[in-house]
Amino acid sequence: MSIVKNREIDEYFRLEVVIKVWIEEVLNIELPLDFIETRLKDGAILCNLMLEIKERSIPVVNEGEDLTFIQAKNNILFFIEACSEDFEFNQRNLFSVFDLFRLENYVKVIYCIEMLAQKAHKSK
Repeated sequence: MSIVKNREIDEYFRLEVVIKVWIEEVLNIELPLDFIETRLKDGAILCNLMLEIKERSIPVVNEGEDLTFIQAKNNILFFIEACSEDFEFNQRNLFSVFDLFRLENYVKVIYCIEMLAQKAHKSK
């Protein structure tokens, strides 16, 4: 593997830790190291994060241990819609339901959350 590729991987993992800490601070919760796979996957934390940043940006948050795919999908779509409408994200900066739910492209999820953190910081 090239030095450039290793550097990009290191930068991504640092970003993932920064995002984890930011979410923990905003929501006053603790997340495990594998938070993407275990805690973000159903979209509930993302919806609560968005609500903390902008009130009434999410119509309803489906929560619980046994969410159906439809409930999780709705959570994720509510978050994506709020990013698009309330924070004017371009389509290329958003992820899809399956990027998160099936972990098909969780890197894109982290970059989207990073952009939200930056926009939330600027709007304060």
